Amino acid sequence: MTASDDVFATFELLEAILLSVPHLDLLISVAVSRTWHQAILSSTPLQQRLFFAPAPADTPWMQNPILAAKF
Repeated sequence: MTASDDVFATFELLEAILLSVPHLDLLISVAVSRTWHQAILSSTPLQQRLFFAPAPADTPWMQNPILAAKF
């Protein structure tokens, strides 16, 4: 395995990387691989970033940038 394989195989590191990706790219990233798909589906912070799960009550209101660009 290469160093990049090790990084992407470590859930916490993959999650940290994906949290820095723009919203639309994150949405498309689900289709990259089964590992990424599973990471995005099982991560509450990633689900919240995609507006698939509710954010904590103390989080400031944020408009979904994907929908805002379309409407």
